Amino acid sequence: MLNKFRTSQKTCLGVDIGSYSLKVVEASLGQEQINLTKVAIRELPPEYTENNIATIFKDLAEEGGFQAHDVRLSLSGPNVTVRFINMPHMSLQDLKNSLKYEADQYIPFNIDEVVTDCCILSKANENEKQMRVLLAAAKKNIVNRRIDLFKGLGYSVRLIDVDGFALFNCFSRVAESDVEKSISLVNIGHRYTNVIVARGGSPYFSRDIRMGGEEILKIMADQSGISEKEVKQAMSGQGEKDEKVTEIIKGVLNNLAEEIRLSFGYYENQFGRSVDQIFLSGGWAEEKTIAPHFAETLGITPILWDPLKGATLGDGVDKDRVEPMRASLAVCCGLVARKA
Repeated sequence: MLNKFRTSQKTCLGVDIGSYSLKVVEASLGQEQINLTKVAIRELPPEYTENNIATIFKDLAEEGGFQAHDVRLSLSGPNVTVRFINMPHMSLQDLKNSLKYEADQYIPFNIDEVVTDCCILSKANENEKQMRVLLAAAKKNIVNRRIDLFKGLGYSVRLIDVDGFALFNCFSRVAESDVEKSISLVNIGHRYTNVIVARGGSPYFSRDIRMGGEEILKIMADQSGISEKEVKQAMSGQGEKDEKVTEIIKGVLNNLAEEIRLSFGYYENQFGRSVDQIFLSGGWAEEKTIAPHFAETLGITPILWDPLKGATLGDGVDKDRVEPMRASLAVCCGLVARKA
């Protein structure tokens, strides 16, 4: 689930079905770098269906000329749950066999209605002879619908991950962070904000916050009496921004910052370490108001990181079009970088 690189050459599609847009990268994976051969993005209808996704993906494939037919997907939100647990030392196969009977005590879903997976992260305590385990579960009907969708289009789904760990996988490929520090990845999307806390190259906490750009804009527009477009212009430093709008922006961003602070507090209570650095990504990461507000409310100045760092962009990639969407491609790039 958290492996970083394939060492053999392979071409595949990393598909991020967000709540605002469908993002696809086609990549030829080499030993030392990712070679992106195609990058495509298309806005989704507000309340999209599987048919919408199929139609838009088919259009993107025809326009972009995708050659790969192996698809990698990720999931997030209320239909997915992640747990970090401690288990006695055992092999991965023994762990999977054990969790067939014990997973229901860790996940909030009916065990018969989910697909589960797990991986061994590290030894949790040498004295107690335990190991840290990551357990993930996703609703079976959601997984099957996505598999059937792409199968119907002539593609094979080879891998399904969780957004937060695809994000972490991408960051692990490009980052040069201090292994002694506790870092947080905050990916601000349209409907969800993914939060991962990691240390020493291993994740310790994961959460999807039910708040993103969609809700931020809606609340701000409702409270200020101006349009969502005008609110976004104000957040980006364009147009007029009076004192009332400024205070509303701060108040709404305080709500998101408080949810992130609660996540950090849980990590600190569990592991006795505070978060040292914040790395931002996602479609909303570059809004000019976000980073300064987080710096003020969380006491940590966020760093905007580049998911495409070190990747080669092929001749089939429109570099001018890709440039403004770099921060949105972290999940896609994490999917194609993952070892299957």
